[in-house]
Amino acid sequence: MKEVDSVVKDEPRRKNVRVLFIQSTIDGLGSNMFHIVWQPFVLTLNPSMAFLGGVSSISSLAMNLIQPIAGKMADISGRKRQLILGSVLLSFALLLYAVATSWVFLVPGVILMGLSMAFSSPAWTALTAESVEKKERGTTFGVLIAPAVLTGIVAPALTWLLVGWKGLRIIFWAYFATTITNLILTVLFLEETLDVSIQTEHHKHLNVKKIFKELLKPERGLKGFYFAVTLDAFAWGLGMQILYGMLYDQLGITVEQLAVLSAVFSASMGLSQVPIGKLVDRHGRKSYLIISELIGIAVISGFAFARNSTIFIVLQILFGLCVATWIPAVLAYISDHVEEARRAEAIGKYSAFRGLISFPAPTIGGILYDFWGMQAPLLLNLILVIVCIVLISKLMRED
Repeated sequence: MKEVDSVVKDEPRRKNVRVLFIQSTIDGLGSNMFHIVWQPFVLTLNPSMAFLGGVSSISSLAMNLIQPIAGKMADISGRKRQLILGSVLLSFALLLYAVATSWVFLVPGVILMGLSMAFSSPAWTALTAESVEKKERGTTFGVLIAPAVLTGIVAPALTWLLVGWKGLRIIFWAYFATTITNLILTVLFLEETLDVSIQTEHHKHLNVKKIFKELLKPERGLKGFYFAVTLDAFAWGLGMQILYGMLYDQLGITVEQLAVLSAVFSASMGLSQVPIGKLVDRHGRKSYLIISELIGIAVISGFAFARNSTIFIVLQILFGLCVATWIPAVLAYISDHVEEARRAEAIGKYSAFRGLISFPAPTIGGILYDFWGMQAPLLLNLILVIVCIVLISKLMRED
C-alpha cells in the first residue's frame, strides 16, 4: 500500500519533466538568438571590450550576491515561486534592452538579468533533481538541457532573418515573448516538489545575516569541488565568455557568421547531451569533469592560434562536447551531496561562492584584450584550465 501511495505522490513530480522539456525548448529558442546578437549589440553602444566584460561581471555579481538568499527562499517557500519571479525579472531586463539608446540602459538591464538567474537557477536545479530518482538525475539534466541547445540549430537562421528585417533589437522582443510564454506554463502546469514535512526548524526561517556570514564557507565535504569549479569559472570567464565579441571586433566575424558558429555549437552540444548524461549516471561525475577540461584545452588553444573559419567550425563542435560533458556532471554531483531540505540553498550558495570569486574575470579578459589582443585572455584561460584538471583529480571525491 505504501508503494502505491508513493507512486501516486511522485506522479505529479514526474510530469514536471515533460513541462520542463517544453519550457527548455521555448527558452532555448529565445536565449540562443539573444546570445548571438548580445555582444555585438553592446559593442555598438560602447565599442570597448573592457566595457563588454564589465557588464558581464556586473550581471554575475548581482546574481551571486542574491543567489544564496534566493536558494534559501526556495527551500522555505518552494521552487515554483522563485521560477515565477525569475521570469518576471528577465522580462523587465529584455524590455530595457529593446528600448536602449545608450549604454546606460544596459547596466540596470544586466542587473535584472543577473537577479533573474539568481532566483531561477537553484530553484530549477532543485525542482528537476526532486522530480526524478537519484540514479536518473544525470540523464534527466541532459534530457532537459538538450532541447535548449538543439534549438540553437534553428535560432541562427531566425536571427539572420529577423535582424535583416528589423535590426538587432527585434531579438530582444522575441526573447521577451518566449519568456512570457514560459511564465504562463510555470504558473499553470508545474507542480511544487518541496516536501515541507521533511524541513527542520532551521530550514523554515530566512536568516540573511547568517547566509552572508557563511557565504564563502564551502559546504561540508565539498571544499575540493568548490575550489576546482570556482577556478574553472574564473578561467573560462577570462577568454571564452567574451569570445564572440573578440571574434567580431578583432577578426571581423559578422553576426551572420557568428550565427553559423552558434548553430554548430548547439548541434554538437544538443545531440551529445543525453548520451553523455547517461554515461555520467553510469560511470560517475568526476571523470567526466576531467574529460570536459581536456576537450577544453584543445578548444581554447584552437581559438588562440587559428584564423581559419573552417577550423572555427571544428572547434565549435569540440566546444559543444566540452560543455555537454561538464553541465550534467556538475549538477548531478552537487545534487547528490546535499539533502533535499536544503538542496536549493546549497546550490545557491555554491553558485555564489563560485561566482563572487570569478565575476571579475570577463572584465580582466576585456582589459587584456584591449592591450594585447585576443591571445592574451585565451592563453591565461588555457593555463588555468590545466591547473583545474589537477585540482579535480586531487581534491574531489566520488561516492
